[in-house]
Amino acid sequence: MKQPRSIIVTGANSDYFQLLLEMTDSLREHRTARGIPLGIFDFGLSETERTILRDRAEFIVQPTSKFGIHCREGWGNQAYESRLFMPEYFPGYDVYVWMDCDAWLQRGDALDKFVSGAVNNSAAVVAEIDPDYRIGRRHAFRVLKTFVRGYGWGRGLWLYRKPHFNVGVFAIHVDAPHWSAWQNRALAAIRRTRTTYPHDQFAFNQAVYQDILPVEILPSEFNYIVGMASPVWDPERQCFLTADATRELAIVHLAGEGPKAKNHHIPVMGGGTLVTHLRYPDLMALRATTQPRAPAGVSSRKSELNSFSFDGVDVSAGNKTSLAERGASNLG
Repeated sequence: MKQPRSIIVTGANSDYFQLLLEMTDSLREHRTARGIPLGIFDFGLSETERTILRDRAEFIVQPTSKFGIHCREGWGNQAYESRLFMPEYFPGYDVYVWMDCDAWLQRGDALDKFVSGAVNNSAAVVAEIDPDYRIGRRHAFRVLKTFVRGYGWGRGLWLYRKPHFNVGVFAIHVDAPHWSAWQNRALAAIRRTRTTYPHDQFAFNQAVYQDILPVEILPSEFNYIVGMASPVWDPERQCFLTADATRELAIVHLAGEGPKAKNHHIPVMGGGTLVTHLRYPDLMALRATTQPRAPAGVSSRKSELNSFSFDGVDVSAGNKTSLAERGASNLG
């Protein structure tokens, strides 16, 4: 069977440049092994930043507004519109894989899962559902308000009750009906509200549910939102796991303001706690400073995780300054 031609696409402005570098670092080995090029939307990068990225990506494109509607977000208008038109900006591919620049890859097979999901079911995406996710009232109210404002009371409430897809990471086949349906639904919501964000994500949900479009729903570890559930560190495998320690994370998503810059208290398999950031360089630091330990009958049951002592081991103490200097990001 002929392998589909795939491309990974992301985007950033100067505020998110460091996150973008870290994300491309996490992709480099895995996409190179699979022959998958990288395309970057330039939402306001400097010439120096573009020069650096030319060694990391095959394509750098400055998008324009496709909808032609004046909105309130400034650069965000193009940022949230552009991924709805990826086949136009990067023609010639069978599958388009999008990753937010505040997401990073821990497992290379995640790329395979998204691509195969798009080939078999037109699109692949992850819902914001996990047994350990904590959905606060403020977040739930924001989702409800956005659906009602963009789609009306009846339809908005109906959509609110559906599992919510997060489009920080997704894949769509070039021939899928999702592109036109998504564009039409987003345009209607933007005209109604005069704002693009977050209707790019919410309009995708409307298109899938209301237009009854096929989609392959991948498990939460393929777009794990650490602001909703803290992961667990496994020193034996030297990787982050889901909060119940049963699955290795494939893609870590730092959605929201806090997760990008703050320290996290991470339970450790076998006992103890790590205090660390959760960006890609911190994974590399953990692998360099923690030694794999031989398994000693450690169970991955959540009850045992809850009994860990908090000894406050800070593995990022040596590079706190550099971590802080990266800056907090607001892209969710």
